[in-house]
Amino acid sequence: MYSGPVRICVSCRTRRPQAELLRVTAGHDGAVVIEGRRHRAPGRGAYVCNDPSCVERASKSSALRRALRRDDVDSSELRRGLEDFMEEINNGRKQSGEAQSS
Repeated sequence: MYSGPVRICVSCRTRRPQAELLRVTAGHDGAVVIEGRRHRAPGRGAYVCNDPSCVERASKSSALRRALRRDDVDSSELRRGLEDFMEEINNGRKQSGEAQSS
């Protein structure tokens, strides 16, 4: 079925290979750290699909706070961070597409 580690999105509860998901961790001060494929930040993490609807649901629900076991996670900071991360990914795809077509 899947090769490698499989994780569950805290928003849609879909099982996916770890490499396809974003890992979210919360620092000691509640600051949100969002990682792409390089899952290296220490501490408890939760996984979210890189689908905008999953990102939005995760930032609005309490599922992410429960998964991180933290009450001090700032949902507005999380939403902003996830949106910025998704924008960086999309910009990277556009740039690599432009470089290939030239």
